[in-house]
Amino acid sequence: MGKIPTNPSVVGVDVLCTVTSVTPATNLNLLGGDNITISGTNFPHALADSTFTLAFDDAAATSCEIQSSTTTEFVCLTSAFNPVASSGASHGMSITINDLVVSNSLSLSMRSVKDVGMSITPSSASPVLKGEIVIALESSFASTLAVEDFTVNATLSTNSSVVKRMNVVAVDDAAKELTVMFGGAESGVYDITIRHVSAGVIGGGLTLSVGSTVTNVSPMTASIYGGTILTITGTNFGTEKTDNPVQISYNGGVGSTNCYILTTMATEITCQLDETI
Repeated sequence: MGKIPTNPSVVGVDVLCTVTSVTPATNLNLLGGDNITISGTNFPHALADSTFTLAFDDAAATSCEIQSSTTTEFVCLTSAFNPVASSGASHGMSITINDLVVSNSLSLSMRSVKDVGMSITPSSASPVLKGEIVIALESSFASTLAVEDFTVNATLSTNSSVVKRMNVVAVDDAAKELTVMFGGAESGVYDITIRHVSAGVIGGGLTLSVGSTVTNVSPMTASIYGGTILTITGTNFGTEKTDNPVQISYNGGVGSTNCYILTTMATEITCQLDETI
């Protein structure tokens, strides 16, 4: 039947919620990304019809965004804290549900350090070719590395709606390294986001530059009858001949001449010109 409207004369009754516990209550990530489960009674289970305002008592009133709710528990996702002011601190939380303040005595403690990614190799990649990338974490990263525990994304810095998932294909716990597969993306600089199932967000400000460049072509003159061998140097070329088709365009791009690939490597292509049109 769906929703049934009530008579305007019906007076609403405030149902008080109670909070009994929170998990986890310790070792929260300064960079955010922790799913906090708060248990209690009388929580609304229909998020579409309810409002949750959840904030820590730090100076920035860092928010915790509601994710799900049942009558006995709800889950919220922590935003990033001020890493200096909140390092090692304990914070309470204000909870307002449907404009009613929920009394609680929660106390959640923060980490004193941030987990960070130290390096990414290579730091640039081809926009059209698949390839493996190695991300090194701090040697002090506490958790044992497992493939299934990590999520790695690349977000275009100029357009946050462009997000590329990079699957973790291998880990080296001794070296604290992840190997991820990059499947290509439009050219640009991408911010790397690493999330661990228990450690949460891992910072470090790592970026990946996506794009191929041509730095030189030699020689710059060729026979009109074809046959000239060109050497093209640059970055992020493919290692298969079919990866890098080459044409010489002229007259505003109306005409073009094929240059047949002879050899190819990541930084150099040699090709032989066909007969000029």
